[in-house]
Amino acid sequence: MNYKHMLKIFAVLTLCTVYLLAFSHYGALAYRSISNHDQVLADGTMIGPLKLGGKSKAEARNELTEKINEWENSFQCTLRYMEVSVKVDPHSLFQFDINHTMANLKSGMKKPISVSIADDKLDQVISKNVPSLNPATINKALLKTILADRATALAVDPFDISLDQYLVSDSKYQTIVAEAFHQNIKPSAGIKAFINKFSNIKVNESSEFSVLDLIRSKNFSEASAKDLSILSSLMYELILQTNFSIIERNQSTSLPDYINLGYEAKVDPAFHEDFTFANPNKISYIIELQMIDNNLYASLKGMPFVYQYRYFIKDKQTFAPKLVKQYSPFVAEGSYVTKENGKDGTLIKMVREVRNQSGKRLESTIIGEDFYPPSPVVRVYGPLKTPLTDSGQTESGNADNVTDNQSETTAEGDSNSQQQDNNDKNNQTSSNQDTNSSKNNQNLGQK
Repeated sequence: MNYKHMLKIFAVLTLCTVYLLAFSHYGALAYRSISNHDQVLADGTMIGPLKLGGKSKAEARNELTEKINEWENSFQCTLRYMEVSVKVDPHSLFQFDINHTMANLKSGMKKPISVSIADDKLDQVISKNVPSLNPATINKALLKTILADRATALAVDPFDISLDQYLVSDSKYQTIVAEAFHQNIKPSAGIKAFINKFSNIKVNESSEFSVLDLIRSKNFSEASAKDLSILSSLMYELILQTNFSIIERNQSTSLPDYINLGYEAKVDPAFHEDFTFANPNKISYIIELQMIDNNLYASLKGMPFVYQYRYFIKDKQTFAPKLVKQYSPFVAEGSYVTKENGKDGTLIKMVREVRNQSGKRLESTIIGEDFYPPSPVVRVYGPLKTPLTDSGQTESGNADNVTDNQSETTAEGDSNSQQQDNNDKNNQTSSNQDTNSSKNNQNLGQK
């Protein structure tokens, strides 16, 4: 009996000992697990830029949530592409994961803020504000890294991101953005040589382009001034379809028959006459030149523009030529000979319109005004009849000397202001005729 009683007592004591040991061990673990939420974090504990030393985890979580909300309300980021700029809405673009950020945070630890940017959200921002830009042309991985770095640092200072800098270099995304034709151009040797030498002309980003600088850089001299003017005029028509700005453009005193009205861009190295324009974009473009049969073709290749650019001629005015009358004893009396047929003068304005993708006009700018003055009609008349005196002699005694060399200028539809110009030209022409009269008299004397 005593043996059994002692065995029971030993079993009870063993169970009590095991219970006490287990409770002391696992109870402490359970207590630490329950009270861990309110543990005070040591100095040096950080989440992103936030210093959380001396705070409990609950307090740290509340401060993180508060600072993220403040950052979202004060965040200032502008995405730019060519002429377009758009403010980024952080609420729709950034996704902060506070639970993931707080998970496994230990005292003294430094952890980044967990934030992500979904591709579809970024695509929506780009497509909505820059419809002409394919989101696939953007290096989104690099762009998201830049944006996420700002978010994890909770940086509030304003900053801009130029999408031009994140374009992929794959040429499959480049398209023809402008075209121009000159039809029925007989290709000269100079034009052929130019196209062979400069079939692909690079227009660098944020830079100026000069035709004279281009040919000088390659010591090219095979093309004449006429050839260069034809090619430059074709380039000018390309530039009108872009946001490029014209820096220098020259024109002749009369419109060449090989250039359409409004599109002349004269280039003459001998007189330092150049065609210069500037590419304001942070993207380079390529001008391609080709001869297709007798048609001169040019295209501008690169990334699409944000806006559409249209060009047209307006306010065309025509000025009738003046009639210049000259007199000569070598023309029969009462008749005249046309020395110069003359030509109408013209004034036009070249306008470039900017429209958005929906066709709404945003801006209209006069790019240039071309004026070609009229050339006068010159007619040489025979001598005027001179009235006789009572003695039967002419008043001057010699018909050949009577107003032989007078000259008068009249304008069709004269105005008072034109009459003054006519008087000035009369004086000049009369002087020239006096000289001719002197020579005529000498000739008659010799005869």
